[in-house]
Amino acid sequence: MSEKLKIDLNKPICKYHSYDVFPAKAFFDVRSTENFQLMRPKPSASTDQLENLYLAIYDVFFAKLDNKNAVRYVEIRNELAVLNAKKHSIVSVIEFTWKTPENLWMHPVFVDFRKQQIDAINSFLDSPFDLESDTLQEIERVMNVEIGIINDEISILTTELTQLQQESEEVVFNYYADIVALEESHGRTLDEKMMLPKYVELVKLAHKKAEDAKLRQLKNGK
Repeated sequence: MSEKLKIDLNKPICKYHSYDVFPAKAFFDVRSTENFQLMRPKPSASTDQLENLYLAIYDVFFAKLDNKNAVRYVEIRNELAVLNAKKHSIVSVIEFTWKTPENLWMHPVFVDFRKQQIDAINSFLDSPFDLESDTLQEIERVMNVEIGIINDEISILTTELTQLQQESEEVVFNYYADIVALEESHGRTLDEKMMLPKYVELVKLAHKKAEDAKLRQLKNGK
């Protein structure tokens, strides 16, 4: 994360700076409009900072839902972070080797440093970098094969993540409809200005009631 995107949790950049203090309605409004000013930011807060913070809070929200899609969503985000870190590490080592003048390739300092770098990335390569082979050939192989494998994995996971996000849009974009459904489920009027944690607990309880009702129907139908 760049310096400008770093967030000091001891100095919140906006009023709605965490899952616990975010009103549910405002949370979904931000999601649907991408208007991060709804987070009540300080004048010094940048759009990048607010977006980065909101995405982090959204991950917490999705995980708190504790359903199959929510768990998988968090898993994919973590897997993508690891894959992108691996890709960055591999590319950095290759660029260092590629940009080093040929007359320095055999210099003891360069050879030792390059070996340390390659040993570090070999642990997560499907086909480890061969230090005994021609360096240029190995660079070409790693770029074409290893980076290709990682890019394929990133593409597959990104597609799955997009599908999960699209499936969640029904909840995100229909807050008032959800409130009405929750009121029907719980048999009482709910405060539309509730905080996000309260909303999540009501959703989870409603889902549990629905699942229990299905189980009773199946049991009575036997």
